[in-house]
Amino acid sequence: MAFTELYELMAERLFRFAYRMLHDRGAAEDAVQHAYLELVRARPQLEEERSLEAWLFKSVRFTCLDEIRRRSRRPEIPSDQLPEERTDDVIVLIDPELEKALSVLTPEQQEVLHLKHVEGYDGAEIAEIVGSSRTAVYAMAARAEARLRKMLDPVESVTDPASSPKRES
Repeated sequence: MAFTELYELMAERLFRFAYRMLHDRGAAEDAVQHAYLELVRARPQLEEERSLEAWLFKSVRFTCLDEIRRRSRRPEIPSDQLPEERTDDVIVLIDPELEKALSVLTPEQQEVLHLKHVEGYDGAEIAEIVGSSRTAVYAMAARAEARLRKMLDPVESVTDPASSPKRES
């Protein structure tokens, strides 16, 4: 596959993934550019049968994690002092309740859910991207999904009195 075709196929997906991790348009764009630069440098050493998609997601992930660590060492200017960032062409969640619930999850859980539900990767592919076992990925996704369900549907935990078994006296 030609470099240009791969870029056109993957750049938007990689950007969404990076944006979900960093919440910063410029940093997300930088992470995607860095991944493609690494691809150009590493291409001769890459095995053809390896998934280039997974490799690119992994590269973007590592760049984002580096950026998150950098930010934690060097705090940024409070956001109320910065001009508003336009996100017209960034896909954002419309449901504020879901966005709020997702923000309570760990960054790793958010990452796994994004790769699973937005990008459509299976457990083995996600495990390769995040550098974990497939079992750990499935467990993390299940815990995160259960937590989201509980936060988004608190009524679910209340049982319907008509459906509960009657006690016999």
